Amino acid sequence: MKSPREMPGHLMVFSQTEWDHGLTPGEMQGVMRKFLVWHDALLASGQIAGGFPLLPGRTRISGAGGQNVLDGPFPETKETIGGYLELKTSDPEEALAIARSNPLLSFGVTIELRRPAGECPTFLRVMETLAAAKLDPSPEPALA
Repeated sequence: MKSPREMPGHLMVFSQTEWDHGLTPGEMQGVMRKFLVWHDALLASGQIAGGFPLLPGRTRISGAGGQNVLDGPFPETKETIGGYLELKTSDPEEALAIARSNPLLSFGVTIELRRPAGECPTFLRVMETLAAAKLDPSPEPALA
């Protein structure tokens, strides 16, 4: 199977982001100062392309035509994604070093590094299968 085209950069996906529970206001201040120094240094050096925190509410859509719509929280979900940063570096070692330097790791936050792809790997696999079967994925013309 053809591999998806790698896009530049890495995504840092943050989970377990309620790191503040059990800390005193003074401890929270210390953590925030460390985090902001880390974050501001990445911004100043041009290593961050973008990113956003995510609000805790979420909706899960599934089933044909999106017939199943459930509002969270979902009890079976062990980790929630709290946000992401898009790093400009395509070097996996540099991305790992940046992620490992995040001071929130000491407070239970987890970070997953992911590479963006130019194409969906599943779509690539399906398109190759359809091409081998000489089937066209194009929509059928609408009937008048």
